[in-house]
Amino acid sequence: MASAEVIMPGNNSNTYDMDELNNGGESGMREACGLFGIVATGDWPADINLSHLIHLGLVGLQHRGQESAGIVTTNGGPNDPFVTRKAMGLVNSAFSKDDIATLQGNLGIGHVRYSTCGTSDVTHIQPFVVECLHGLIAVAHNGELVNVKSLKQKLLRHGVGLSTGSDSELITQLLTHMPDCGEPHGANWVGSIYSPPEKVTKVDFTAAARGKFAKFETTPRLFRRCEPLQ
Repeated sequence: MASAEVIMPGNNSNTYDMDELNNGGESGMREACGLFGIVATGDWPADINLSHLIHLGLVGLQHRGQESAGIVTTNGGPNDPFVTRKAMGLVNSAFSKDDIATLQGNLGIGHVRYSTCGTSDVTHIQPFVVECLHGLIAVAHNGELVNVKSLKQKLLRHGVGLSTGSDSELITQLLTHMPDCGEPHGANWVGSIYSPPEKVTKVDFTAAARGKFAKFETTPRLFRRCEPLQ
């Protein structure tokens, strides 16, 4: 029987640290976007209802954001499409039974939004999906970038047009760029997002691309964690 590995930024895979939620400190319970990702283990195609599990995960994270919800799934092959469903409102009202049935795949990410940057409308619903040199990539992000202006200018100087006021879109677009260190061995997602001098700071996000899934956690000075799931 297939199984699934669950990962949520701020916690180790397969665990949800309730002390972290209830300690009242910097990472204590408060309104902020919620991220949830699953990749099926074992042979693909998986015989689990992946979209249903992501939906349940987002319900469990509803306290972190009530403005909108989105889910992206894919089978994970190099030419497989990404299936996306997004809507304003709470998770239980954002996705119909038909939506859940349509969102099939072997890996996927979900997001509930509490806006700290950008307006509350459909254009800002995550995950964001874009196409790059290595295929499609979906990104869901929690946090607020402290260097938005420099990152935005970097993208605009490279001729990248932006369609939202969300700093999450900046992260998505940065991941599509060739990093300064190059990509001699294929896609280098860490190099793309952590390319001096205008590196991304203070951010958690999940990304799915061409059958790979990763969680990134950064601090102002370095990547604290990058956990690829395949």
